[in-house]
Amino acid sequence: MSTSKSSGRDLPVSSTTEAAAPDHSHSILFPQTFRQFHYRRELLNILRAAHILCLSLLLGGFFFEQPQALIKPWFIGTLVSGLAIFLIDLHGSCIALFEVRGISVLIKLGLLLLLPFLHRDFQLYLLVVLIVFSSLISHSRRSFRHRSFMSRQFQQRYGVR
Repeated sequence: MSTSKSSGRDLPVSSTTEAAAPDHSHSILFPQTFRQFHYRRELLNILRAAHILCLSLLLGGFFFEQPQALIKPWFIGTLVSGLAIFLIDLHGSCIALFEVRGISVLIKLGLLLLLPFLHRDFQLYLLVVLIVFSSLISHSRRSFRHRSFMSRQFQQRYGVR
């Protein structure tokens, strides 16, 4: 086996067969440094504010027993703003899917999507549980929020930090 220089790295090349195209999907999904873009922080702040506003009005709508037609826009706004925040996190690195913070977002999303199918009496309770759960996760220590459930073998195999 010989080596070939490509972009400053020694890549193993078999002398009997052609080298297969390297799989770069792990570097796209799990870059060594988090991807950033201009005004990321500002956009996240705006989205968080919109998310809190929509969720507050959604909860108030259920608490004060408002008609579904008045609640629906705040439900959609809560979903869209929350998904936008999560997609920005995933743009940085898909490692978030394997961390407490990402798993909690998936749990919250699943529970929020159940909301329209629940009896009206349970909808308010579910929203309160979601808010308490979200507060506990988002205000916990960074080391807890970023705790990874990705196996060490996967991390080592694909160079995930």
